[in-house]
Amino acid sequence: GIEYATQRHAAALELLADFDSQVRRLCPRPVNISLKCGDFLAHSWESFDLVFACCTCFGKELRRKVAAKALLELPEGATIVSVTHPLLDSEADLGGGQLAARYLVHEQTLKLSCSFNPLVPVYIQRVTTRVSGIKVSLDELD
Repeated sequence: GIEYATQRHAAALELLADFDSQVRRLCPRPVNISLKCGDFLAHSWESFDLVFACCTCFGKELRRKVAAKALLELPEGATIVSVTHPLLDSEADLGGGQLAARYLVHEQTLKLSCSFNPLVPVYIQRVTTRVSGIKVSLDELD
């Protein structure tokens, strides 16, 4: 995980320590978790199979940059979970260009409780080349 705010990063490190001491041994397969403090757009996502983005305070342009990065760097089948907002509007087709063969597909919307909202929408999206979804051009998103 990559967290920009140092206070939330410190909290995540504490949670990871709890996970390591109490939960990791129960996992049926090895779990690779690393936490960094910084700008998540400045780091490579090529080795990630899951991206979680709390988009509550993200404007449309930042969500579009996250979508472009996901389509450019994440492997086929990677999952993106976004809170409060989907990365892109479900009906938007943002063009062809370099990423015309990659799609961001909305798979499911959940309503979950969190500290700031009792029923916050959580969007499950997947990167794929196999089914139609929202096409994103890197040219359109830069």
